[in-house]
Amino acid sequence: MLNTMAGPDRRDTTAAALAVANFRQGIDQDLTGLRIGVPDSFFMADLDPEVERAIDAAIKQLEALGAEVKPVSIPSAEFAPAASWVIAYSESYVHHREWFFKHSRDYTPAFLHKISAAALTTAEERIVSQQIRQVVTREIIEALEGVDAIIAPTSRVLASAGSRSLSAASLMWSGDMSSVSRPASLAGVPSLSVPIGFAADNTPMAMQLMGRPWQEQTLFRLGLAYERAAKWVEKRPPELPAEIPPHYEPSTSTPITGESRPSSGVDATWVMDVARLQGLTFLTEEDAAKIAPMLAPVKEQIAAAREVLDLGIQPPTRAAGVLTSS
Repeated sequence: MLNTMAGPDRRDTTAAALAVANFRQGIDQDLTGLRIGVPDSFFMADLDPEVERAIDAAIKQLEALGAEVKPVSIPSAEFAPAASWVIAYSESYVHHREWFFKHSRDYTPAFLHKISAAALTTAEERIVSQQIRQVVTREIIEALEGVDAIIAPTSRVLASAGSRSLSAASLMWSGDMSSVSRPASLAGVPSLSVPIGFAADNTPMAMQLMGRPWQEQTLFRLGLAYERAAKWVEKRPPELPAEIPPHYEPSTSTPITGESRPSSGVDATWVMDVARLQGLTFLTEEDAAKIAPMLAPVKEQIAAAREVLDLGIQPPTRAAGVLTSS
């Protein structure tokens, strides 16, 4: 499938003008000589105990197959979720803005709220997000200079976590700011998710393998060798959990005010004030109460990154491409 999808596209000026490799080539080789990096902080912190045991077992399995495991450091990865959130959802807002004014209630609440929230970020926060992107990308590329791939969980929590502890909205937004899959997406490096077993409640768990740009074959090689040895893809859980996380539903909690106001200063009143200044007439006070708790941690994480990272780096620019008609 990737062989068919990959390659330059004259209608897409962002597509790399590189020849497409044969992604099947070499994936049947054993893992002898391959080096796998295990991150030392953000990716492995605060894991569900079942996820932690499963990822440890997967690492041992890869070692048994001949891979060498060594530690790597990506210290700025903790700021990647907020930067990725701001960049991706701001871009989405540009594309959906017209339709939000015409058909905002035809969108799901989850989509409307998160994309509208991104519209309330500042120009400075978007530039800082691009700077964070450069820092995180540099760290991942530097880590990959010493290893062939980096291994980490695909998720910190079980798929059923929302039905046992946090509300759907709380899980969505607290999880967004601690996502272990956003750093690879932010940096633009290839990443492959591979099943690593089932939790006690029969929900699936997975690991992600991050690799060097244009070296997807290495990830396929690792993933295939692991799948053949672990055989999780041949197994099916006897049944799904009795309860599964609900779809996102806007919280009915009261707006954040007074002493409970987050350090970012973002509450429902702030959201409505800024929305009115920007003429976002499709947003209501009810929307604002749901947007505030998801936007506040984003702004707080961006502010924290500004304080601790050396952001004296200019976000990259590209030469304008020439669009051609189809």
